[in-house]
Amino acid sequence: EGPSVQLAGGVASNLAGAIGEAKQRRRLASASGAAAGLAAAFNTPVAAVTFVLEEIVQDLNSRYLGSILLASVIGALVAHGFIGKQPAFTLATIDAPGWAAYLVVPFVAAAAALLGMYFQKTTLA
Repeated sequence: EGPSVQLAGGVASNLAGAIGEAKQRRRLASASGAAAGLAAAFNTPVAAVTFVLEEIVQDLNSRYLGSILLASVIGALVAHGFIGKQPAFTLATIDAPGWAAYLVVPFVAAAAALLGMYFQKTTLA
C-alpha cells in the first residue's frame, strides 16, 4: 500500500499547493488523496479511511473524517469504473509442491530475513 498512499497523497498535496491552499488545507488534501489512492488500489474504501486516520492523521476523532471518507469512496468508484467487476490481479492455479520444496523453504526464508534486515539497516541508517 505504500506507493499508492505516497503517490496519491503527494499528488493531492501538490495540487492543493498549486492552487494556493494554506498548509493546513494541504495536509487535509494529502490525507484525502492517500485514502483515495489506497481505496482505488485495493477496492477497500472503509479500510482506507481507517488506515489514513490511524497512520497518517493519527486521530480517529478527526475533523478530516468527512473529506477522507468522501475521497476514499470516490477513489474506489473511479477504480471500479476503470477495472469493472473483475479482480485487478488474477492468480494462476498451480499444483502442490513436492516434498523437496519443504526442505528448501527454511533456507530461502532465512536468506530473505537476512536480506530484509540488511535492507532495513541500509535504508534507515
